[in-house]
Amino acid sequence: MSNRKQLTPFTGYFEKMTTPETIVAEGKTPKKRALVTIVTDDGQKAFFEVRDVVIARIQNLGLRPGDQIEIGFVFIGSEKNNKVYNNIFINQIDYVKPY
Repeated sequence: MSNRKQLTPFTGYFEKMTTPETIVAEGKTPKKRALVTIVTDDGQKAFFEVRDVVIARIQNLGLRPGDQIEIGFVFIGSEKNNKVYNNIFINQIDYVKPY
């Protein structure tokens, strides 16, 4: 299996980003984390986690509810203490480019 994660493309409409919170793990550098809600053309909602760089990108782009965006996301599932977690992270985000 490759160490490099393959981005899965996805297009939708930005709805909101939660207020970023700081995650502090012992022995590690603190990181910011937030959740982004994206709505599809047919009204379905998807929730993606974002970290420091993507939070800054969203803020720099000035995304507003209803803006059409395209993202690249990765799955980083894990198992801890006999529980499974489906973590879905946005690694790339931008406005939809006109054709």
